[in-house]
Amino acid sequence: MAIKLYEYGGSNPVKSFREEKYKFEYKGSDNQEKSFYPKLSQDRLIFNTSDSSEILKDFYSSGEVKFFITHEEHPNQTYSFKVDFNESYLKAYNQLIKSDQPKGN
Repeated sequence: MAIKLYEYGGSNPVKSFREEKYKFEYKGSDNQEKSFYPKLSQDRLIFNTSDSSEILKDFYSSGEVKFFITHEEHPNQTYSFKVDFNESYLKAYNQLIKSDQPKGN
């Protein structure tokens, strides 16, 4: 899983020429606060496979998710937003996943 961040009113993607650490927080489907530590690589926050699986599982069961992202070295750089993982989103996501699967003979 990867997230692309924007700054300055959403018109400028966040980029880095070295790997940078961020803290990614949200409240999970079990109502517990969860924290992950993705790395900014070029222009995206990249999560490892196990973190991605856990986060996506929560997204599927939560509906609306509020995120808070903080730069580890510069805590004044923060991003806060919410996403409504409604039925339309889930259908689109499932279509994307299906189209990425290898075709059987």
